[in-house]
Amino acid sequence: MRTLLSEYSGGRRFLTGPVDHAVTMLLRNKMVTVGLLMVGLVVALGVAIAVHHNPLGHVDTVTLDWIVGHRSAGGVKAVAGVTDLFGPAWVVVWTVLAAAVFFLLDRNVVRGLTIMATVAVAGALGGLIKLVIGRARPPFVDQVATYEATQSFPSGHVTGTTALVMAVALAATVTAARRRRIAAVTVALLVSVVAATTRLYLGLHWVSDVLAAIAIGTAAAIAVPGLVLAVLGALRGHTPQRIRGYLGPSPSPDHEVVDSQEGRHRAPVAS
Repeated sequence: MRTLLSEYSGGRRFLTGPVDHAVTMLLRNKMVTVGLLMVGLVVALGVAIAVHHNPLGHVDTVTLDWIVGHRSAGGVKAVAGVTDLFGPAWVVVWTVLAAAVFFLLDRNVVRGLTIMATVAVAGALGGLIKLVIGRARPPFVDQVATYEATQSFPSGHVTGTTALVMAVALAATVTAARRRRIAAVTVALLVSVVAATTRLYLGLHWVSDVLAAIAIGTAAAIAVPGLVLAVLGALRGHTPQRIRGYLGPSPSPDHEVVDSQEGRHRAPVAS
């Protein structure tokens, strides 16, 4: 049994060998590697912060001091309302809505499930790093609108928001021209920056918190699609025919097959 997998990040399709070869194909996915490297950099920064050797320490304090000295009562009220839209509860709502829209458009779970999995993985990674690093928030005296004492690194609001908007941008442009995909990712990044700015403005996070959150959300958005497609590809061979269509498109006889044992190109086959 051979399974069609679509390399989400590049719009290419390829056929793998047996189901037990899916993990090997996943590890060969460059986007997965890039995502893991990004998470590794965040962890390294977190460890540096935990042992009091934060390379961004000066930037953190200078930025917080500048914001505290320049914010206004009206600005605080407006920003407080905006930042709530990037909170965990709303991110869950936006994620479910986005997944539902893509399911209705595609009549399969690939893009919708990818978005949900991306947000879930990013949230889990962010939460785990929070617990391990255990960084304190900025002082209460610098916080406004609301007061938070939970772990600060990385920002949960920004992690979830970045994962969601990046995943939607990539899903919506998976078959689009390169220029449109770059534009969509740029817009998503701007939304992430807005979310990060609201957290900084209210004194609820350090700069390094939100930078790490953007990195984790982005890493999940580029790495998780390969994981989802590998899993769905493996499941296709073990599900009834009437359900198989919901796991993604069937292989086309025109697609190239790579021999799972020797890596040689062979004649196209259908599943």
